[in-house]
Amino acid sequence: MALGVNRAELVLPWAQALMLQGKLANVVDSPNFALTGLAPTVQAGLLLLKAAAQGDMGELKHALQWTAEARALAPANPEGWLADVPLRIRARQLKEAQAAID
Repeated sequence: MALGVNRAELVLPWAQALMLQGKLANVVDSPNFALTGLAPTVQAGLLLLKAAAQGDMGELKHALQWTAEARALAPANPEGWLADVPLRIRARQLKEAQAAID
């Protein structure tokens, strides 16, 4: 970004790289990953990454809220439902997980 690359082009791979390094809190808390100024589809992708990070950190309530927000931003994208399933299973919400699959 310091070289002038649009943040929207970098934010998703950057968040993925941090998650692979185990820096989950950075993805959730850093202002570098704020949703403002991003297209709805990029926002939805970032919300799903944040939801995965929150789920891995044991914050299932927030993670499920973010998957719902991602689905609202990109309703035609099945990734929001797919991301919901492992979170629901971790929360022992098996009926809801099955509903998300269906």
